[in-house]
Parts: sequence; C-alpha cells; structure tokens
Amino acid sequence: MMNKLNKYFVLLLILPFFVMAQKNNSFSMVVIYPQSAKISNELYPLVKEYEKSGLSESRKEKIKKENGNLKVKSIKEIEFLNEINIFSNITYSLSNFLDYKLFSKYEELLIYPIKINHNSTLISLKKISEKEKVNWVVDIKSLRIYEDKNELKGEVFINLYDNKSQKIISFDNINVGAENSGFEFSCEKNTMNCIINNLVKTMSDKILSHSN
Repeated sequence: MMNKLNKYFVLLLILPFFVMAQKNNSFSMVVIYPQSAKISNELYPLVKEYEKSGLSESRKEKIKKENGNLKVKSIKEIEFLNEINIFSNITYSLSNFLDYKLFSKYEELLIYPIKINHNSTLISLKKISEKEKVNWVVDIKSLRIYEDKNELKGEVFINLYDNKSQKIISFDNINVGAENSGFEFSCEKNTMNCIINNLVKTMSDKILSHSN
C-alpha cells in the first residue's frame, strides 16, 4: 500500500511539470483594421454610438494594467483605440477574443490590433510581419455591414499570413446574420452587437483552425 501511495505522490509531483511542458513556447499575431470598410447609409444612425475620439488617462492606465509586462501590446492598443468606429470595435474585439482563446496554450502570447495601409499581397503582409516582429498577420481585407429584408447582415473577406511558411490562407465571402449565438456571444437579436459578435465568432473560428 505504501509503495502505491509513493507512486501516486511522485506522479502528483511530476504532473504539473508535465502539463507545463505541454504548453507551446510562443505565439505572436497582429490583426489589421479592414482595408475596405463599408456600411449602408441607412444604418449609419445605428453605428454612430461606436464612434469615439481620444482616450482618458484612466482608460490608458487600465489598458497598461491589464497587459502587465506586455508594453508593446499596451502601446499598440492605446494607439489603435485613440480614434474608433464600429470597424475598429470589430478589429479590437477579434484581437481580444483570439488572445482569450489562446492564453492558456502559450507561455508567451502577443496579439494586438493595428491600422496600416497595404495591398494584401504576400510581399506586403510579409513586410508587416517583419516590421511588427510577429509570425501571424490577420488581414481583414474587406468588411461590409448592410441590411437585407429588414435583417442586419455582415460580409467579410480575410487573409491569414504565416511568416514561417510565408504563405497566405484566404477566407472569402464569410457571411453572418444578426442572430443570438449565445454563451460569450450572447446578444439581442438583429442588433449591431449581434453583428459584431457573429463576425468575431466566425472570423476567430477560421483563424484558430489554421493557426494553432
């Protein structure tokens, strides 16, 4: 009996190190604000509330506190959030959700949003990857929010660039509605919040299935 107990004790000592060993070393990614962002004119009153300019000092301090030692992430997020609209809200939400989903898998994790002009080519995405010193680049090539038969719709095209393989994976014509997807994406049906949530959910599913 003592021998069995000793074996269990040794196993309990080893297990935490084994679990830690299963964590991958590092993961880095930038999420780029849409190169083309469009919304139907009649929907503009619904998205006006998402437009804000400037960050308070308290908000900046909160971002720094949340990011801890990740100074680059704090700098990039503060810069990105200084001028926002519904499209930057979607970009920032996607960046945050990817961070949330990957947090437990990597010892070193760095994901943040940026605004930069480029042409979605392999060369331009490679340059962004090298400039930002990240392996993955999420290029939201185009994003459109519109209304069809009194129902809100979203359409997005994204590229996922991997600097290790130096290849682009494209996800074309991703369409979402404004239904309540539940759980962390719970929202009131046929609202802008549902469009944001469903775009983030659908894009993150595609990205995560190919990046880890």
